Amino acid sequence: ILLLEPLLIVVLKMNIEGSAIACCSAMSICVIIGMSTFATGKLQLKFVRPRFHLDMLKHIYKNGTPIFLTNIAGRVFSVVINILLLQMGGEGAVAVYGVAITVCMLIEMLLYGVVDSLQPAIGYNFGAKRMDRVKAIVKYVLLAGAVTCFAGGGIIALFPQYLAIPFLEDLTLTPMAAAVLRISALAYVFKWISQVIQCLFTALERPLPAMSISVCNASIFPLLLIPILYPLELDGLWWNYPITSLLTTVLALILLLNYRKKLLLS
Repeated sequence: ILLLEPLLIVVLKMNIEGSAIACCSAMSICVIIGMSTFATGKLQLKFVRPRFHLDMLKHIYKNGTPIFLTNIAGRVFSVVINILLLQMGGEGAVAVYGVAITVCMLIEMLLYGVVDSLQPAIGYNFGAKRMDRVKAIVKYVLLAGAVTCFAGGGIIALFPQYLAIPFLEDLTLTPMAAAVLRISALAYVFKWISQVIQCLFTALERPLPAMSISVCNASIFPLLLIPILYPLELDGLWWNYPITSLLTTVLALILLLNYRKKLLLS
């Protein structure tokens, strides 16, 4: 996406169509690359004839629901905030918001990759009653998440104008985009904590708290903050993201404390 969006939007002037094509193309390329490793037949994991049963479907549904609801809830918030951006700042504000989302998504994907990749290790050791290993893995994930967020957020805060320019057709919007990116970078002071805790709940098959964290982060907190921050107009919309990250982190820590005994983490 980082390579295709500037090419299609800025160079080829494809606007919103270019963004959609870039997103779909990037996901398709990743699927092809991932599937090609299985086609070689050199991996221990191989394709077999699927055998479905009810318990398996329940397990998939239970653990996949948080991600599904997060995507749905996020789209609802996107519709609302785009309407408000058009009303308060016009197309320029929408363009700047799109830049912030694109740049921040790079950090989001790195963070998600770091914490999500260790879910099998956490789940396996929890099932084996090796809580010493579970705690050790969680500590490493927290450290990796913190490094990812502080490094990414620091780069965004220090060089926002250079990150914004490749995604802007109208360079007069650069100062606004730089200011928005600096505000958005504050979210990464907290975001790694809630992301790791959500990953922990998912790995240990606790879908309810994982779902609560993801849905609150994607829609409930952002939507509740809109009327509270509305008097600040555009600034209120820009501050929505870091404040949402703070509230989500507080919620995640509360849920972790409440489930600590059930997860044998005390």
